[in-house]
Amino acid sequence: MRKINNFRRGNELYLDKKYLEALSYYIMSIETEDMKEVALYNVGTCYLKLKKYEKAIEYYKKVLEMNSYHQKAHFNLAVSYSHINSSKGAYRHFNIALALDNSDKECKKAIRILEKEKLVCR
Repeated sequence: MRKINNFRRGNELYLDKKYLEALSYYIMSIETEDMKEVALYNVGTCYLKLKKYEKAIEYYKKVLEMNSYHQKAHFNLAVSYSHINSSKGAYRHFNIALALDNSDKECKKAIRILEKEKLVCR
């Protein structure tokens, strides 16, 4: 029960944009098996908000090890890759995210930008 409370507290802090504080509560909640995927995703998202892109990448990869169909993890992984100038990684994961949700306008826009700037080969 305590782990679920940690997760809830993490959510409250995240909504208040206290990402660093939320991070510690999400990390404590990772051990709860039924919450693990969501907690890992939220840790990645906190790191993304804190502009710690390498750490965000690490956690989004953990999410994808558990669930390779997690569209938002692919999208945020792509965003993280783009921030560290890894166009190949960004392009790959934006395309996977788009394949999982072909209505995602942000994915389409990001892919067009990468292609337009010739940062990747089609």
